[in-house]
Amino acid sequence: MAYDPLKHHRRSTRLRGFDYASPGAYFVTVCVHKGIAAFGQLADEGFVRHNWCGQIVLQQWNALPTKFPHLVLDECVVMPNHFHALLWFASYEEHPAPRATLGAVMGFWKFQTTRLINEARQDRWCQGAAQIWQRGFYDRIVRTEREIEFVRRYIQENPRRASNP
Repeated sequence: MAYDPLKHHRRSTRLRGFDYASPGAYFVTVCVHKGIAAFGQLADEGFVRHNWCGQIVLQQWNALPTKFPHLVLDECVVMPNHFHALLWFASYEEHPAPRATLGAVMGFWKFQTTRLINEARQDRWCQGAAQIWQRGFYDRIVRTEREIEFVRRYIQENPRRASNP
């Protein structure tokens, strides 16, 4: 299909002119394709019981600093149909260039989780590759200590809020 600017007009949610490789805190949310509960189920106790897909998502998230040494992981939660995380890019003094951008980090992670889930899936319940994530991700630059604490609390309480609407 040819590009038609009247139909294809995705606007970026990124802050124009901001360097997304710069040191600081970022809050990210990634949603599962079509909102399917692919990573487990909510338990009555206010936490998520991860299935094997959810375990892969969490394992790959925790492995990111080996690929991106300037990345520091903070709070995260794998929900049945989405993922939230607070992450930091270390200062330039601690980790000078070259540095990956937030988009590169998230793209790599989404690719890795999709690849590993699809490889494991072939042994479990279907053949062929399937889309795991929605296109893109949501991000927020977290600028103050108050915002950081709010985001941490939001992430920690997300399973409880979801299981008690």
